Amino acid sequence: APVVAALVEYRGAVVLARNHAWAAGAFGLITGFLERDEDPALAVLREVKEELDLDASSATLIGVYPFTRK
Repeated sequence: APVVAALVEYRGAVVLARNHAWAAGAFGLITGFLERDEDPALAVLREVKEELDLDASSATLIGVYPFTRK
């Protein structure tokens, strides 16, 4: 399942996600699944809005990383 992850900078600081089900002190990137035929850059902007309620001004590709399950 294709996913996107966002490294979000807001007011000069990096914003990380926090889930109450995670271990104490655990944080992560803003992430989400791509919807069918969705552009990855638009998916990132959508996830930032959904998870942080921020209207992102741009999305720049950092890289593409395959993840193979064994």
